[in-house]
Amino acid sequence: MTAFAIDIVVRASALLAAAALIDLFLRRRTSAAAHHLLWTLAVVALLALPIASSGLPAWLVRIPVARETSPVQLHTGAAPPNAVATHGVAPRAVPVPGTAAPV
Repeated sequence: MTAFAIDIVVRASALLAAAALIDLFLRRRTSAAAHHLLWTLAVVALLALPIASSGLPAWLVRIPVARETSPVQLHTGAAPPNAVATHGVAPRAVPVPGTAAPV
């Protein structure tokens, strides 16, 4: 799926969820005509969503990702004297600034 399609699906899901919550809240308090109006407006909004999404602001959702932390950082190949050795963890090569990466 493209980013535009995912954006439309997320917005449409949020719109339908909001309509469903409003409908649930108004279940016994309003007439059937009010429910019909609510769902008609929701469907019209769904039809207008792809056109209106170009003018709507982008949703930026930050997903927290756990970073891999290692007590030993190998910059030049030698560990500092106070480094803690970790068993079972493979060291990663870190390029030194100013050198070309091997091809």
